[in-house]
Amino acid sequence: MKPAKLELLTKVIAWRVLSTSCGFVIAYLITGKLSQSAGISLTIGPLLALVQWGFEIFWDKLLRERLRYAFSGQQGRISRFLRWRRDTRSVSLDEHKQGTD
Repeated sequence: MKPAKLELLTKVIAWRVLSTSCGFVIAYLITGKLSQSAGISLTIGPLLALVQWGFEIFWDKLLRERLRYAFSGQQGRISRFLRWRRDTRSVSLDEHKQGTD
């Protein structure tokens, strides 16, 4: 396994351990039963870890470059709409001088 994928898998597992622990506590507070809470958490936790790992791989392979390209293209369009005029005079809230701001 490549180091980047191993790091990603480690990140996913660490997050799932934390989120499964929180889910267990919440399930226990709602149900009041230790075995039922553990069953819910141990069923959903690994399943969500696999889904998240697949999503992270999908995001890295297919969406990251497309989104980066889309956002970089938008920056050029946005800057054309925003025309900032630089003026050397100071702007005061107390005193407004006539002219274009």
